[in-house]
Amino acid sequence: MPTTYNPNDTGCAGWEGSDDTRPPGAQTMDSSASLGSGDLDTISTDDSNSILKDCVGYVYPGHRVKFQIAETPGNVTQLDLTFKGYGAYDLGGNAYYLYVWDDNAGSWEQLDSHSSGSKDTVTGSITTNITNYIYADGGNNYVDALVMGPLANSAIVHAQVYTYYGELVVTATGGTVPLSGTVAAQSGESADLTVYNLRGTVAAASSLTGDLTTGKALSGTISATSSLGGDLLPATLISGAIVAEASAGGSLTMGWAASGTVAAEASLSGALSTDAPISGSIEAKNVTIGHLLVIPWLKGTISASSGESGALEVTKCLAGEASATASLSGSLLETIGLAGTVAAEGGIEGALTVGYVVSASVRGDYRLLTWPGAGTVAYVYFDGELQAQTDVGQLTIPEATEIRQYLQALASRPATPASPLDRVSLSWSDEGARYVLKRAPAGGSYEVVASLGGTSHVDGPLEDGTYRYKVVAYDEEDDFAESAQRSVTISSAPEPPSGLGYEWDAETQTLTLSWTASGSEDLDHYVIRGNGGSGAVALSGDPLDTTADTTWQQVFTDESGRYQFLVRAVDSGGIEEANVEQMVAIPFEDGYPVAYPCPPRIVSAEAVADGKIELTWLYDPAYEESGPGAGHEARIYWDDASGTVDYSAPKAEVYMAGPEDAAWWSWTSDALTDGETYTFVVRVATADWPGGIETENTDEHSATVDDDVPDAPELTATVI
Repeated sequence: MPTTYNPNDTGCAGWEGSDDTRPPGAQTMDSSASLGSGDLDTISTDDSNSILKDCVGYVYPGHRVKFQIAETPGNVTQLDLTFKGYGAYDLGGNAYYLYVWDDNAGSWEQLDSHSSGSKDTVTGSITTNITNYIYADGGNNYVDALVMGPLANSAIVHAQVYTYYGELVVTATGGTVPLSGTVAAQSGESADLTVYNLRGTVAAASSLTGDLTTGKALSGTISATSSLGGDLLPATLISGAIVAEASAGGSLTMGWAASGTVAAEASLSGALSTDAPISGSIEAKNVTIGHLLVIPWLKGTISASSGESGALEVTKCLAGEASATASLSGSLLETIGLAGTVAAEGGIEGALTVGYVVSASVRGDYRLLTWPGAGTVAYVYFDGELQAQTDVGQLTIPEATEIRQYLQALASRPATPASPLDRVSLSWSDEGARYVLKRAPAGGSYEVVASLGGTSHVDGPLEDGTYRYKVVAYDEEDDFAESAQRSVTISSAPEPPSGLGYEWDAETQTLTLSWTASGSEDLDHYVIRGNGGSGAVALSGDPLDTTADTTWQQVFTDESGRYQFLVRAVDSGGIEEANVEQMVAIPFEDGYPVAYPCPPRIVSAEAVADGKIELTWLYDPAYEESGPGAGHEARIYWDDASGTVDYSAPKAEVYMAGPEDAAWWSWTSDALTDGETYTFVVRVATADWPGGIETENTDEHSATVDDDVPDAPELTATVI
């Protein structure tokens, strides 16, 4: 059955380039650069859009596509290549040639050509010695196609090749077939299954350890009662369900949409990726340790009742929820809009990056980020206290510790971060059907930047220096006119310093900051910004001080407060870079640094036998300020089933003795009223109640008393 492959299909790749012979003497052209995903998308749709390779200097321009195929080479009965495009030459001549790579001969074989000078079709079929044209690379099978234009036969006369569309159709026996029934393995399925259209069920009573590849649609069910250890690769649509009762250890890749459910009762340890929306649910009831990669948007839910330690990447919009009831220790990378909620009851240990706007909240035990609407100031809070505010493009704030982890957010406007003055905005009058934008560095020759249908473009980022630009307008007959050149000079912000740290001299009460120098050649000096012991660091206005050195000192006397210091680089042009990462926060009392405890992590409340509730928590002194050793005792606050936690005095204290390593702790209540729900908050302090410094976290943890919970069994183990 025939299967059609396009340049943007999974595993395919492409290049633009030039060579001094047509076809080249090798599989690759002398000069080539990879085509981006946008270019591959363009030539995968047969419409009026094209990609262009322009060149000068006695070479032929070309486009090469490497098609990955799923079929076993021995089962293939025919290969059919179709490309649409044309060649162009400033002095006439519009050749457009199609070649296929003969791996056995080690050379390109011509299939077809035309010289119409406009979009036209070249085709070719291979029906004999087919395995000569299929080669293996990295465990996969490929077919290479190449289209080339006319010769640019001087150093100033241009030749171009335009490509609108390309496809490979593979016809094979077996391998890729429609499946409308059931594929079952009672004990195990270890082979690869490739189907063109799956509308039934793939089931394994014990395990499915091979690969399942579908070329079009999956509208049925894939289930494994024990484990799913292979890869699920549907190219178009999943509208049914993928279920593994024990574990899903492979990869799920979808070329279009998942409108059903992906669920694992125990674990999902592979990767999930889609090229379009997920409008259903992705659930792992125990743990998800792989990657969740959703390309355009997520409208459903991603949840793990124990933990999520992989990564979630959403490039457009997250309108649902990503939640973990214990901890979220991976990364959430969402580059356009977060309209839902990211929550972890135990803590968010990774990073959240948003490229456009956060309209909801990010919550953990001890941090809160809120982001208002467009055009207003953004505020960042930790421990319920304002730490920073900004109306500029980027803001990164550390936890309530020294620089260990970051929670990063980009401003709600503009859609891209504020320019570091390393990009050029260009626009021109509308004089043609298409345009070729060219750029030349100082003392260098012009190169094509982009082939465009519009009248504007943003170029960059660029290195510091002077650049010349010009744009060439082409009409429908490829007559052209060239603009006058324009010059711009790039002078970008300097690189920030790195490795900020500090030392304390108790005898002289002197704090010394030190850092690694900026790598910028035009560095002039550093500014030191601070908060004076309270509030947020002012990100603009007069700094505390300036210095040309990589150290700075402040002498303390009897000051108290949480002192924050930020170091930034300034170049010879007076441009100050905008980092907020080279920052330290140090608590002081009476002129001396003091240790500050951190909130407990991964707190849980659970009903146990005899009508009691047990609290457990993880205390990690690595998160203490000026620690370890500040966690003297845990204080248990509760609501006594009233719905409002009373912080006037703790219900109980648990002596912790200033641990220096992470450890689990627990406390069990007395017998409580059966059926009542009680809420608890666990805080940590530096001394016995009521003294010392106490954390201010307010994360609540509830459990309902159940008299029927059995006693835990007592286990003994004896070596015999």
